Amino acid sequence: MVEYLKKIVSETLKSWESGFIAFHLQRITGLLVLVYLFLHIGVLRAIVGGEAVYQQRIGLITSPVFKFFEWLLLFTVLFHTLNGVRILLVDFFGMVRLQKPLFWIVAALTALVLVVSIPEFFTFLY
Repeated sequence: MVEYLKKIVSETLKSWESGFIAFHLQRITGLLVLVYLFLHIGVLRAIVGGEAVYQQRIGLITSPVFKFFEWLLLFTVLFHTLNGVRILLVDFFGMVRLQKPLFWIVAALTALVLVVSIPEFFTFLY
């Protein structure tokens, strides 16, 4: 039984290549953008409740915890967009051989923008 589980884990870890990661991250980030859309609409609906309700929600949005989630939203939207462009290049322009390097370029650009954006999002730390 233990050998069987080791084999399953080993085969699963072998499948964690760039295409596998890109495929699943594209779906996960797409769902997260959809969740954000509904949250955003909920905050904007607070305008209907009057200025006091709206100001309360805005106060929540400016909290440090929310800034962290806003930074994660940047990752979500940026990776989803850049990976979508990568998919277009691979599918419509025949760049199949460049699929793996393009994924790592997308990952590097996303990481670079996230690192550079830290001072903007986390001003409360300085």
